[in-house]
Amino acid sequence: MSAYSHILLALDMSPDSLAVGKRAAALARRCGARLTLLHVTEYLLTDPAAESLLPDVGLPPAELLEAEQSRLRDMAQAIGFAEANCLIRLGSVKQQLIETARELAADLIVIGRHERHGLAVLFGHTEDAVLHGAPCDVLAVLPTTHRPV
Repeated sequence: MSAYSHILLALDMSPDSLAVGKRAAALARRCGARLTLLHVTEYLLTDPAAESLLPDVGLPPAELLEAEQSRLRDMAQAIGFAEANCLIRLGSVKQQLIETARELAADLIVIGRHERHGLAVLFGHTEDAVLHGAPCDVLAVLPTTHRPV
């Protein structure tokens, strides 16, 4: 198996994102691979008459996307990979992640693995959907905060 050349790192900007990002950055360095950070903002259509599909967080759409881009750039700095390409997409996380991997010809997708409890177990898992629909390898990283001792 050859080394990876383009790694797509999906970040949900949760507290675990930094740990997942550091693992992906270390792997990219070892492989000499490009690293692209991707954050998908899921749209919520709460009012059919709304002009925008962006979630209402008190910011105009352009400013919301600019703020998300800034957070992603900060994350690239924090994981020590400032030269990483940073992308913000709008839509379904599963769909956007798979489409972006195809567009970029990524050969590895790195995502965080989240434990689910209670009713959350019954709902769709992003990791499972990506694993089965991805055009490349998928690495699901269990953040250190969730690892058994």
